Amino acid sequence: MKKLFVLLLAVVVLAACEYDTTIKEVNQVPTKLAEQVDTSQAVQYMTLDHRSYVVITTDKHVSGKVHVENGQLTVDLTEGGSKDNEQQHIFRVETAKDYDTVRVKVNNEEVPLEVIM
Repeated sequence: MKKLFVLLLAVVVLAACEYDTTIKEVNQVPTKLAEQVDTSQAVQYMTLDHRSYVVITTDKHVSGKVHVENGQLTVDLTEGGSKDNEQQHIFRVETAKDYDTVRVKVNNEEVPLEVIM
């Protein structure tokens, strides 16, 4: 019984660690955010109402990963197969960790970042 309890506790602790920092593509974009997006910029980092967003404009499918380490938020975006037309992908980034620097990589290459607050 003790082994089962320890195993269950370990699973709960590990699961809690996984959700400290998340990234999710959003379909419903706040109007205030949509008004600030600059369509001439390929990648933007935006904050609105204490939430962070990464906007990428591309004609490819996009997925994202995110982590915070040593005070640095790193967003890794991966572009995949082509789509019919160019569109914006907006990702909401949530983290309970503090950071003072933001890096965005697309296909493992760091990109210049337009920051809008």
